Amino acid sequence: MTVRINPNSTAKNGLAMEDAIMNPRRIGVFQKNTLERNLNFMKIAHENVLSRESVIREAYTATKMVKLTRNQILMNSHVTMFARASQPPKAMLQLFNE
Repeated sequence: MTVRINPNSTAKNGLAMEDAIMNPRRIGVFQKNTLERNLNFMKIAHENVLSRESVIREAYTATKMVKLTRNQILMNSHVTMFARASQPPKAMLQLFNE
């Protein structure tokens, strides 16, 4: 994850802070805007985490389904192989002659 610092926004924040210091009535507005921006950032970060967690859960479920399907195929092939092996030898020869 990379963090980018926009010099223009940093300069604007610095100017806003300076303006808030020079004009005490605007300190509340500056703090409110800062808190709102931080809150919006946290909401977006939370949504991103939930989205990525969902993708991870789906991948985990898909992996489990692939393993289950693989095991079912192996089990079916083993059952078929043993069923054919238990047939009388004449029936097996007929299968080879067909």
